[in-house]
Amino acid sequence: MDNQKLNFTAQLRIPVILTGPATYMTFWEIALVEPGEENSVFGSTDFYDYVVVEGSKDGGSTWKPFVPGWDCRAYPEWLVQYNSSKDIRGNSLAVGDMSLFKVRVINLLSDPYFQPEDKVLIRFRLFSDPYAHGWGWAIDNIHIQDYVDVPSVSVTHENLSVFPNPASEYLYISLKGLPVRDKVTLTIVNLLGQVQWSETLSGTQNDVALKIPVQQWKDGMYLITLYTASGNVSRRLVISH
Repeated sequence: MDNQKLNFTAQLRIPVILTGPATYMTFWEIALVEPGEENSVFGSTDFYDYVVVEGSKDGGSTWKPFVPGWDCRAYPEWLVQYNSSKDIRGNSLAVGDMSLFKVRVINLLSDPYFQPEDKVLIRFRLFSDPYAHGWGWAIDNIHIQDYVDVPSVSVTHENLSVFPNPASEYLYISLKGLPVRDKVTLTIVNLLGQVQWSETLSGTQNDVALKIPVQQWKDGMYLITLYTASGNVSRRLVISH
């Protein structure tokens, strides 16, 4: 495959109707792909390998990025891992592991090309130029339109505290300043999207303290989400024994 430009794609089978004013997609990812030159931007010749999420409004004939693509420079941990081991040709030999997963949030309506009520196909694309290459792109736990990892007006990340993190025996969760008239639900899911723990609270208390045993949980990354009528917030959790 020398001297070839390669595109690896994975497409969602069912199109999505975009709702307004914001339609969010969230997923967990690791992208160990060749970094571009320092300060290079998506679309320039010195922005080498990249990953991107694209949409099509004409059944797959044409595709347009929802947001600009990115490479392993998106997170310092990815760049360090990519550069940690290379062969004599400059290809990265480093591999991804669960500690490198990051949560990405994309507003599918951030580009004016996409409008509310558009029916779009969605695909994930990894582009590789003919030169250095890396481990690739891993994606998991995709949510579209049913989860927003941004603070709402009434609920923010200050409402949800998690410690210790990483946890090994017990996990302590502190919920402060909850809306007293609403029921709230707290869930913890693993990388497969499976619910590891969940509890619905009556909403009659402003502050709640929880102690959760995690001795039997598998090592890895989890996502803690607080669902309320006024919005959702999330924090990542690592279990390490």
